[in-house]
Order: sequence, then C-alpha cells, then structure tokens
Amino acid sequence: MRDADYLYAFFKIVLPIAYEFAPDLVIGPCAQKSLSCYDILKACLVSAGFDAAEGDPVGDCNVTPAGYAHMTHLLSALAGGRMVVVLEVCMTVNFLVSCVSPTF
Repeated sequence: MRDADYLYAFFKIVLPIAYEFAPDLVIGPCAQKSLSCYDILKACLVSAGFDAAEGDPVGDCNVTPAGYAHMTHLLSALAGGRMVVVLEVCMTVNFLVSCVSPTF
C-alpha cells in the first residue's frame, strides 16, 4: 500500500466517520494503524505507529513522510485544530525522524 491507498481510505472511511463523530480533541498524528473514538471524552485517539513507513521492514507498506504529513494535516482540521501529538515506540529511529519531521 502506498500514499494514494491510505489517502483513499482516509477520504472514504476515516474522515467521514471522524467528522460525524465531531470530536472536541484529536489525539495522535495519523491514522495508519487504528482509529478509536471514545464518546466519554469526545476525543479521537489515533494510534500513531509508523510501521507503514516506506522502507520499514515490519509494516511492508510504502507510506512516505509526505503521506504522513498529509494525513496529519487532514486530521488537524477536526476539533478546530485542537490536536495532541503522541508517538508510539519506534524500532527504527531513522523512520521515526523522517516521518515525524514533515508533519510539523
């Protein structure tokens, strides 16, 4: 899977559900692993691993740093831009640096 595949799913599945939920806060930088929304908090919690990064041996996907940045930008429009960025553990620091840097 590449950027276009993730963005297609983002526009067709993730964003419509997220906008319908209308969170007060978005926690996390992107939605490549899972999306869990909790009504109690009225927040969207996005698991923020980078296993889908281009070249990562674990995920076997090809999402580029620009792809991550684009998904992060799209999520930042939710909740009036109120977004908390939380990173998961990353086994390969090079992937983490190259994927996180363009998102800010």
